[in-house]
Amino acid sequence: MSEFNLLEEPWIEVVDSAGKPLDVSIRRVLLEAHSIKRLTSAIPLVNASVLWLLETILIRSMSNAGIALDDYEEWLKGYRAGAFDTSVLEKYFQTWHARFYLFDDEHPFLQVNIKEEDFSGSAMKLLPHFSGGTGGNSATLFDQHTEAEGIALSKKEAANYLLAAHQYGSGGRIIGGDYFTESLPCNGLSIFLEGENLFESLYLNLLPYPDIPACPTKIGDCPLWERDDPQSEAGRVQVQEEKNTCYRPVGLLDLLTWPGRKIQLLCAEDGMVHEIKMRNGIRMAELTFPWYAYNGKGFELRARQDHAVWRDYAVLLQFPDLVAEGQDKSCPPLAVRWLHELKRANYSFDHMLSLVAFGMAKDAGKQKVYFYTEQRLPLPQEYLSKPELVLDVAAQTAFAESVQGGLYGSMMIFAEGLLSFDAEKKNGRKPDVKDKQNLVAHLGAERNYWGMLEQPFFDLLVALPSQRESAIEKWKNIVKTAARTALDQAVALAGESISVWKAEASARRMLNAVLKKILER
Repeated sequence: MSEFNLLEEPWIEVVDSAGKPLDVSIRRVLLEAHSIKRLTSAIPLVNASVLWLLETILIRSMSNAGIALDDYEEWLKGYRAGAFDTSVLEKYFQTWHARFYLFDDEHPFLQVNIKEEDFSGSAMKLLPHFSGGTGGNSATLFDQHTEAEGIALSKKEAANYLLAAHQYGSGGRIIGGDYFTESLPCNGLSIFLEGENLFESLYLNLLPYPDIPACPTKIGDCPLWERDDPQSEAGRVQVQEEKNTCYRPVGLLDLLTWPGRKIQLLCAEDGMVHEIKMRNGIRMAELTFPWYAYNGKGFELRARQDHAVWRDYAVLLQFPDLVAEGQDKSCPPLAVRWLHELKRANYSFDHMLSLVAFGMAKDAGKQKVYFYTEQRLPLPQEYLSKPELVLDVAAQTAFAESVQGGLYGSMMIFAEGLLSFDAEKKNGRKPDVKDKQNLVAHLGAERNYWGMLEQPFFDLLVALPSQRESAIEKWKNIVKTAARTALDQAVALAGESISVWKAEASARRMLNAVLKKILER
C-alpha cells in the first residue's frame, strides 16, 4: 500500500514572496520557487536537509536533460531564465513518481524494510533535540517530550525528520546492537548561497556537476531512490580505513543521498508515526564536503558556543590566489568558488547575495548536541572579484580578536581580585586558575563583546568597498567601545564592594594598556 507521495503532498514549510507561510510539495516548491522566499522550518537541520534534497532532484533532472552545469554559458542561461524549466522537472517527476511515497511496501522513500524487531525504537530517535534522541540528550533541553512518554509525528513531520536523520545522524549506539557511523554533514557548518527568492538560492547552489573535485563523478551516479537495492555496495569503491571497511560515493548525487543508516518509519493505525526501526548502513570513506569551508589547517568550520560564524567570514570567501601553496589549506565552499569563476568570466549580479550557515554544535564522535544554528551573512558582490577586500576583512577580524584577547586578560585580573583581595601582593593568596576561568565565563564579558560587534561587522562589509578608510576607522572605534562596555557590564554584574572597586581599577588599567598597544601597531 502506497501513502503520502512527497511530490504531491504539502510537507515543506516555506514563506512566499508576500510573507505568507505555506506548506508545499516538492513539485510546487520547485515549479514555484521564483515566488517563494525561503524555507522556514524552525529546525535548521531540516532546512539544510530539504535544500540538499531539492538540489539533488534539480541536478539529476537537469543533467538527464543534457544541461551541462559545469559550463558557464549553460549555467548562466538557466539562472537568467528566472524559473526552473517545467518540462524538465515534470519529465523527472513522471518517471520517478512511484519512488517518492513515504510509505510503500516495496520502495518507501529513503527507507528500507527492516525485519528485525530488536532494532525498533521511539520516533524521537530521528533527531537529537528529543530526550533520548540521536543526540543522546538525557534531559529535556530542547523539547518537553520524554522518552517514556514518546512522541507522535504527523506524516509531514516524519518526512522532514527522516531527511534530517540521514544528513545529521550522530554516531554511537542508538537503537539495538548496531554502532552507527556519523553522517558527513553532522560535524560542520554547511554554507549555502542565498538570493532574493528560492529559485535564486537553489540555482546558486547548483554545483558545476559533474565536475566536482571533492567527489569525482563516475558512471552510475544517481540518487538513492533510483536504486532498486539502496543498500548495495555495487559501483562504490571499497576503501580500508584502519579496521573499517568504507566506500566512496559514485558521485555527488550518491553523496547527497548516502545510505549511512537504514531507517523505516512505522505508521500506526492513527496515521501517526510513533516508532521507527533503524540499523547501521554503509560506512562512507573520509572526504571533503562541498558545502563546507576549511580553515588554514584544513579543518572544517564548526558551530561553536560563543563563536558566531561571521568571525570566519574571510575563510568563507578565500581566494585560491590568496592561499600559499603547501602552507595554507583554506578552502571556501564549492558554490562560492564557482561564483569566483563566474566573476572572472565577467558576470555580475545586480543585487546583494547572502551566505547562510546551517549546523549543530556537538563534539565530534559524540552524541551530545548543544544547539542548532542558522545564521545569515551579507555578501556584497565586490567581495567575489576583489581579493584585497577579503584581506581587509581578515585584518579587521584579527583586530577584534586581538582586542578580545586583551579583554579576556583584563577579566582574569578582575576575577583574581574578586576571589582574593591581596592577590597582587608577593605573599598574597593566588586563586585557582579554573576558579578564575569559571568566574570570567559567568560574568560573560566576551559573550557580550562579540554580541555588540555583529551588526557593526555587517555594516563594515557593506561600507568597505566604497569607503575603506572611514569604514575601518569606524570599526576600530566600535571595537574599542565594545570592549570597554563589556568590562563595564561585567563589573556591574559583580555588584558593589571594596573588592570589586579594587579589582575594577586593575582590570581597566590593563585593558587601556592593551588597547593602546594594539592601536599603535
